[in-house]
Amino acid sequence: MRPHVHSLAPPFQRLELPASSPPLCLVTVDTEESFDWRGPFRRDSRDVSNVAEQGRAQEICARFGAPPLYLTDWAVARDAAAARLLGDWAEAGLCEIGAHLHPWITPPYEEGASLRESFAGNLPLALERAKLAALTEILTEAFGRRPRAYRAGRYGLGRRTAGLLRELGYGADLSVTPRRSFAAEGGPDFSRAPEGPFWLDGPGGIVEIPTTEGVAGFFGARHGEALAGLFDSPLARSLRLPALLARSGAAERIRLSPEGTRIRDLRRLARALGARGERVFVVSYHSSSLQVGGSPYAPDAAARDALLRRLEEILTFLREEMGAEFPSASALEAALRTAPLRSARPSPPAGGETAAHSENLTRAA
Repeated sequence: MRPHVHSLAPPFQRLELPASSPPLCLVTVDTEESFDWRGPFRRDSRDVSNVAEQGRAQEICARFGAPPLYLTDWAVARDAAAARLLGDWAEAGLCEIGAHLHPWITPPYEEGASLRESFAGNLPLALERAKLAALTEILTEAFGRRPRAYRAGRYGLGRRTAGLLRELGYGADLSVTPRRSFAAEGGPDFSRAPEGPFWLDGPGGIVEIPTTEGVAGFFGARHGEALAGLFDSPLARSLRLPALLARSGAAERIRLSPEGTRIRDLRRLARALGARGERVFVVSYHSSSLQVGGSPYAPDAAARDALLRRLEEILTFLREEMGAEFPSASALEAALRTAPLRSARPSPPAGGETAAHSENLTRAA
């Protein structure tokens, strides 16, 4: 029998920005050790040399007045040089620091090495609490303030994670990836999660700011939630149904990330979500993708430089075409905390989008 999978299900208490507010965009970086993206998760992974490469994207974000949220894990916080670099940017107001829990490298080491245990939300409550507390304390020590924002490694949110975040003083979670399920690996199922912010555990609790991911296309705009399970179905993948849907223009799942996605697809997703009434966008990538050879998205310098160009191009598009502004993570959380609940979803427009393939790798940490 398959172990219980944490599944987010309706009803959701959505959060709506005031009518006078422009769209708001947050840049997030999963700031972590380098590792083999296709291999096992190893406790001895400690190489954080990719952090020294973050200045390339930091300069781009600074030109837009967009302070990135560096969601930082145990290995980075423990490294003096990496913590100093990020800490200097944070002290200058150029970024903020959040928490990113990789359970396989974060003490205490009481779990095994199964794939299911790489999702922190699957751990016993006491162990998930102990690891999250240890990470929170080392981040506080390294950067001089307690983190407010959290993203679980591998998006491994569990049914008790929100309570632990409240207990440890967090205010926002960024673990939810709408229209995606990790159930085949024993992870959470977010296929029915909203594409925009909501209360994770009820008003006044944890603000959920999902990764911006959605289904675009003339059929996907109306039936994205129903199609979500299809994208993660092993049978559907073996029959290449997601690729067929994308090529036909019917439906395509896209993440707002410069990692492996063409700029025209990033624009298409932003337009589609904007037309559906979404006004909060999260542009996300991994720190290892800025190091040549550090991730599948940067096998060489040309690919890394192309990724940086896409980052600049999507921020330009969001600012110039959609009128977006770029708050810090704490400012975005504060704006959402005072936002009223969203009562109704606007009807999506008829289709007309062109299709293009932009399937992202999903074994992210």
